[in-house]
Amino acid sequence: MKKGVKNAFLVAIVLVVLIVGFLGAMTVRFVMETRKMSPLPTGIVAEGVYAVKDDYVNLFVIKKGDSIVVVDGAIDAGVVSAELAKLKIDPAQVRAVFLTHTDNDHVAAVGLFPRAKVYIGTEEEQLLDGRLHRMLIFNNSLTRSYEKLADGQVIVLGDIRVKAISTPGHTPGSFCFLVNDSLLFTGDTLALRDGAAMTFNELFNMDTATEETTIRSRIAPLRGVKYVFTAHYGFSDNFAKVFAAWQK
Repeated sequence: MKKGVKNAFLVAIVLVVLIVGFLGAMTVRFVMETRKMSPLPTGIVAEGVYAVKDDYVNLFVIKKGDSIVVVDGAIDAGVVSAELAKLKIDPAQVRAVFLTHTDNDHVAAVGLFPRAKVYIGTEEEQLLDGRLHRMLIFNNSLTRSYEKLADGQVIVLGDIRVKAISTPGHTPGSFCFLVNDSLLFTGDTLALRDGAAMTFNELFNMDTATEETTIRSRIAPLRGVKYVFTAHYGFSDNFAKVFAAWQK
C-alpha cells in the first residue's frame, strides 16, 4: 500500500472512531438527562385535562363538552393506547392533535388518532422537509399529513378554543398552545424547577438564547392563565410564581 493511501486510510479510521465515540457519548448523555425528567403520572390533572405518561414525556388530553383534543403525540402508540384505555378515552374521538414541535418523543404515536387533524407551527416544517437539520437522535419526522399554524391563529373545536403562540428556541417552529384562555401547554419551551420556569436543557435546545427571549417576551406577559403544563416536568397552577423571575 502506498504511503499516501495508507495515511488517508488511517485518517479515515480515526475519523470514524471519533464520530462513533461522539455519538455514543451523546446517546449516553441523552439517556442520563431523560432519566432526570419528571413527567406526570397518567390521570386527571385539572378539570377536563388529562395527562398521559409515556416513559419520560407526557401528552395531554383536553375534554370539554363533546370535543376532545390532544397536545403532542408521545413516543409509543402501544403505551399511549393502554394509558388512554385506563382513562376511558377513545383515540378515534380525538378531533385534533396540536404538536408543540416535531421531536420524536412528541410525535411518534400521532398515528393512534385516525380522525384527528394534526397541527404544527409553520417554521417547524423545515425540520421535516430537510431544509434544516437536527441531530438524528431527535428523528424529526411525521407520518401523517398536517396543517401549518401561524402565530396567533385560533382553532375552535366545539367548546375548545386553541390559540397558537409561536415560541422558537427549542426548535425554530416550537409553539405553545393556550386553551380556553386559561390552560397553557408549553411542550419543551420551558422546564419547571421548584415551581419556577427555566429554559429547557441546553443539550436538547437548538437555540437557548432565543428560548430565553421567547419566555420573557412571549410567555411571561400572558394574563389570565390558570395552569402551565410542560411535557417533561409536570405542571403548575401558579402562573405568577412560575414567571416571577422573568418579569423583573
